[in-house]
Amino acid sequence: MGRRFLLTTWGSFGDLHPYLAVAIGLRQRGHEVTIATSEIYRQKIESEGVGFHAVRPDLAPLQNNQEALRRAMDLRTGTEYVVRQLVLPYIEQSYEDLFAAARGRDVLVAHPLQYALPLVAEKLRIPWLSVALQPLSFLSVYDPPVLPRAPKLHRIRRYGRWPYALLFGFMALIENPMDGPF
Repeated sequence: MGRRFLLTTWGSFGDLHPYLAVAIGLRQRGHEVTIATSEIYRQKIESEGVGFHAVRPDLAPLQNNQEALRRAMDLRTGTEYVVRQLVLPYIEQSYEDLFAAARGRDVLVAHPLQYALPLVAEKLRIPWLSVALQPLSFLSVYDPPVLPRAPKLHRIRRYGRWPYALLFGFMALIENPMDGPF
């Protein structure tokens, strides 16, 4: 008998499609798979024969909101906008939805913006893992990413790891206050 997986994601098709591919692969190997995400993706997920569970917030209202999309894609402030305005205000609702979806599962897989999933996993005592799809998520001093706002920064590689260690430390100082409300 296969395992029962819950994959959780949040965001655009660029976030959904890799999870959907993994879900289909797991299903083909005999596992039961459900994807928990925004209601807007229900039809797409179910049409692939994968289970679906809605998790708030629903992204449908953002689909035609050009100002919200512009703010979310802003290279300088987009991440902060997404975290503070689109994710964190719904953390309690996300927790409730994910708690219901996770019951009876063997393994939980989380998108980095599904902040409530580690809490659900701990409460239900279910193993979980986080999946990072964007190379920028891997702030490695050994293989640093090319930063969108500073593409020529890769030239400092010739000085070793320490410049990136300083840079990533500075980035953490900026990012940590974003999670403060969480």
